[in-house]
Amino acid sequence: MSLSAPDSPWTLGLRAEDLCLRRMEAIEKRADPADGPLRRLIHDLEDEESAERKQVSSHESPADLCAPASLESEFPSLRDRLGEGPLSRDNALYYLEALKQDAFRFFQKLARTTSDEAARAYFTRLALDAMGQVVRLREMIL
Repeated sequence: MSLSAPDSPWTLGLRAEDLCLRRMEAIEKRADPADGPLRRLIHDLEDEESAERKQVSSHESPADLCAPASLESEFPSLRDRLGEGPLSRDNALYYLEALKQDAFRFFQKLARTTSDEAARAYFTRLALDAMGQVVRLREMIL
């Protein structure tokens, strides 16, 4: 999908936040139930994502979301199946890291292609936040 589509950058950002949040929820649901620290980490990431989603949605009207554009091609990690059974800590962290790398690339691309200064600044910050989360996940010792 081209980011030069008629959708506003805020609409695209909101859809991306929704994709990320749904994927994190799926990872949390499949995470090893006995691994409390992992589940707390995922829950904390979901809380951060929900807060970002709320901020992005404040720039968008519900009417703008009626005809959803597909962003799955911008998030290749969504094609990775989570497998059967509970996810080990290493696997869950791998899926989260891949998702955050996709988010970094998407928000960076969105920031580069928008002419809206406020959107550019906001999505640049989101891209940097996503990369910070990648670094955090790589260094994670639970």
